[in-house]
Amino acid sequence: MFKKQMEMRVLRTVKVKIIGDSHLKGLATRINQYLNTKFGICSLIKPGASANNLVFSQEKEHKCLGKNYVIVINGGTNDTDKPSCKENEF
Repeated sequence: MFKKQMEMRVLRTVKVKIIGDSHLKGLATRINQYLNTKFGICSLIKPGASANNLVFSQEKEHKCLGKNYVIVINGGTNDTDKPSCKENEF
């Protein structure tokens, strides 16, 4: 079984990391169903986090990304109470 795990790691040439608030819970599992084995998907869910917090929580890791990395950040739902958002309401 160890050999099979090592083979799967080698095959996963593109790493996808999904970062978001609680609205993205379970998204990595759903996306993984549509991608082939070349993709390794993981997620970091931070309930109640602002968009700024989501981006800067992984700042060190973002600086080390290579061409085979994809970062998906989805946030902003917890930023709607800020004054800058309320000014733009219709």
